[in-house]
Amino acid sequence: MSTFRLPRQREALSGFADDFAAWCEAADVPPAVATRFQIAFDELLTNAIAHGAASPEPLLVQLRADAGRLEAEIVDAGPPFDPLAQAAPDTTLALDEREPGGLGLLLVRELIDEVHWHHDGTRNHLRLAHPLSDAPATTG
Repeated sequence: MSTFRLPRQREALSGFADDFAAWCEAADVPPAVATRFQIAFDELLTNAIAHGAASPEPLLVQLRADAGRLEAEIVDAGPPFDPLAQAAPDTTLALDEREPGGLGLLLVRELIDEVHWHHDGTRNHLRLAHPLSDAPATTG
């Protein structure tokens, strides 16, 4: 398992994107699967930085590729917040009738086969998993 520590700054995301791409290449993660995770990370880490608790602790991203799956866990210090409990946006409404937000999480659920959240008493844990064969996402 590899662990990346990201300062709670938007500027840190581009460096992480480069580190993640290099990690994926070394771990033989297919480019299509790496792209799915990169899009999900961009959404989830941006949200954690923009809306998360003010904490000096960095965000942690733990990665593992084995048993035919890419697994990632984002760990964020702070009060419990389950992004998966948020209502999905009603995409049938006209743009001017919709509430802003929620499309990024909808995209994450569509891209990644498994997405789970729990809070351990001090930190939020968001776990992502997807087959390395890049099968379509089936659950969220």
